[in-house]
Amino acid sequence: MLITTKNISLIIIVAILFFGIECKENVTDASSFPKYKVAFFSHGGTVSIVDDDGEREKIFAYGRLPRWSPDGNRIVYEKYIKGTFNIYIFNISDTSKTIITNDSAGNFYPQWSPSGEKIVFESIRNRNREIYVSNTDGSSQINLTNTASDESRPQWSHDGTKIIYVSSTNSSNSDIWMMDADGNNKVNLTNGIGRNGSPALSPLGNKIAFISNRDSLSTKVYTMNLNGSEVLKLSDIPILDIPVSWSHDASKIVFGSDIIYTINADGTGRKALTKASQIYYDYSPIWCPDDSKIVFVSTRTHYNDIFVMDPDGKNVKQLSSKTIDNVFPAWSPIKN
Repeated sequence: MLITTKNISLIIIVAILFFGIECKENVTDASSFPKYKVAFFSHGGTVSIVDDDGEREKIFAYGRLPRWSPDGNRIVYEKYIKGTFNIYIFNISDTSKTIITNDSAGNFYPQWSPSGEKIVFESIRNRNREIYVSNTDGSSQINLTNTASDESRPQWSHDGTKIIYVSSTNSSNSDIWMMDADGNNKVNLTNGIGRNGSPALSPLGNKIAFISNRDSLSTKVYTMNLNGSEVLKLSDIPILDIPVSWSHDASKIVFGSDIIYTINADGTGRKALTKASQIYYDYSPIWCPDDSKIVFVSTRTHYNDIFVMDPDGKNVKQLSSKTIDNVFPAWSPIKN
């Protein structure tokens, strides 16, 4: 689909998994180095993997929203089949697939537990959207929320004992909640001030970055402590309603607002990495696991395409090659 305007009604983000290239003297064959990979979704309905230098792009499944397992050996994703979405796991080593959900209701946004033993996901099998957890063979599926509200965007804590998620009562109000991994001890962290969403847990596990329109009609980037205290607005720049990303040393946050910015975790040192344009926009930036690169989506090709750049904005390179919209990038956790 050709993009001709900067304002589109639906932004689909590519999940990308990259290979990071090491630099050594007197070496000319870059393919011999282990690299990070990026997995992403194409509007043609496929999920692909590409190296972080744009080489070896390969389709491995029909689906969307790919997420790597902690060991980098499997990918969980959504697949649209027979009129609804269900969740599958693809094993990279033997190309086998495991069906996690198999119902007509709709199941979305799967996320691996830190141990790689469980999947948390959204489901509308009880009419409204709820948070479920399952073993990686599809057994023991449990509704963790079971409320009249719509719950979405589940995310595990780094030790696997908590799950952070968003609960919406209507189109004007949503809050960020946290619960134990078994669904007990639910706590509202934002307490009903505007729309709060897209929580991103700091790599140190002590802060949550999120987006909110609590003080204006536009959405801004905020952080708070894990208990909801010490809310800090990082910038007055309105951003797109998509997740922000922490650097893995927790010192910086990257976000998209037509152009890509980094900012220190205390709100200082904001820096534009890409240039403003009346023709295209850049969004959905995600740090590489070793902070050596940032992957993002841009419409500079007249499609949504996957690009990568250095943390200072230099050495921009296109990764996706299809003449179609490519979105939802996700990095592999290890080099391979």
